[in-house]
Amino acid sequence: MTALTYRNKTGIGQHVDVSEVEAASLLQNYPYASTRYPHALIHQKRQNIFPGVEECKDGYVGMTVITGEQWVNFCQCVGMSELAENPEYVTAITRVMHNAELRERISPWLEARTAQEIFDELLLWRVPPAMAYTNKTMMDSPQHKAREYFIQVEHPVAGILTQPGPWCRSSEPAWQMKSPAPLLGQHNVEIYGRLGYSKDDLVILRQIGII
Repeated sequence: MTALTYRNKTGIGQHVDVSEVEAASLLQNYPYASTRYPHALIHQKRQNIFPGVEECKDGYVGMTVITGEQWVNFCQCVGMSELAENPEYVTAITRVMHNAELRERISPWLEARTAQEIFDELLLWRVPPAMAYTNKTMMDSPQHKAREYFIQVEHPVAGILTQPGPWCRSSEPAWQMKSPAPLLGQHNVEIYGRLGYSKDDLVILRQIGII
């Protein structure tokens, strides 16, 4: 949409590069931010699917098994091929009904492997996997490093900070970080000026503690 608007104004087309992984990572800002506060507890919600986000050797990994083909492949991958055609587990609904016993069954397989190893194995068996990133593993992700997703920004108070770059990249104009996050009240004159307040008004508002 932005590219179309730019084309309509300038007559110049462009290449737009959108990463689903980078866009999705920005949707997780609240859980990531919460981990920065020692008293914030993130409780894992009860999962109504099997498998879902499962604990493994070094953290958590997500997996999606919806279709019959995915279930058969998953069973072969985790070493329980004898359950692939079992009517008690053949649909997503029946697997939810037996999720406790199924999770107990795959626990040794999960505990013996890292999230990356599980991710790679599931890909080979055409079972959709997902990395359950922590802040550190996200920043160490080969995907993000290859695309240079995280950038360093110099903040006047906090110093050099590492933060996400653009989730969408376009060739015209090329994306660039214009400024770090503003300080508290940094743009008061500009914003309040648009609302009709003068600089003298702002002095009064500061004196009485409104801003």
